Amino acid sequence: MSHDDHSRCSSEEIEALCCELLDNCTSEQRAEEIRARISECTCCSTRLDCEEEVRQMVKGCDESTHAPETLRARISYQIHVSQTEVHWQG
Repeated sequence: MSHDDHSRCSSEEIEALCCELLDNCTSEQRAEEIRARISECTCCSTRLDCEEEVRQMVKGCDESTHAPETLRARISYQIHVSQTEVHWQG
């Protein structure tokens, strides 16, 4: 696969590989295999890099820092709406 052939990448596959790698639930050898697979595609490599960066930022957050109350309320509302929305297909 060329570095620019993202059309052959499965989003679900790459998501699963990123989680397996970044959640530290794999061996060092398997981690190398995952990194090799992801490096076959520039888009997937970028996705992994971004995910690693976000996780590092989250780890670096001070637990005593809290989101503004308005943001917390909006997020809570969106979660509630997402959980209660029902789609009927019949």
